[in-house]
Amino acid sequence: MLPFAGCSSTPELQDKQDQSIVRANDQGTGLYNLGKIHEAKDAYLEVLKRSWEIDDPYESGTAAYHLAACHFSLGEIDVAKDWLIDARYELTRANASCKNVWLLDAKIARS
Repeated sequence: MLPFAGCSSTPELQDKQDQSIVRANDQGTGLYNLGKIHEAKDAYLEVLKRSWEIDDPYESGTAAYHLAACHFSLGEIDVAKDWLIDARYELTRANASCKNVWLLDAKIARS
């Protein structure tokens, strides 16, 4: 199972976050950690859709990264690579670090 080097926010930032994103993200992480990858994928798709609706590039980039991790865990390498492209684009647009994206990309390349 891939460890999630998830991004956590300070309580102050969490208050400003869209709560539907926070809930779906927490649900996805919990499901992933339980090995329920398909269900986690659905939760992260909810995060992605909502973050697109409100044009939040950080959340959409993070959701794309998590979707890539889910697909990689399921052995769906090509789909995982596609999600990593989206994650890099969105996180760059948000001026956020892409280091976890590059790490997962390297792990995929080694597989």
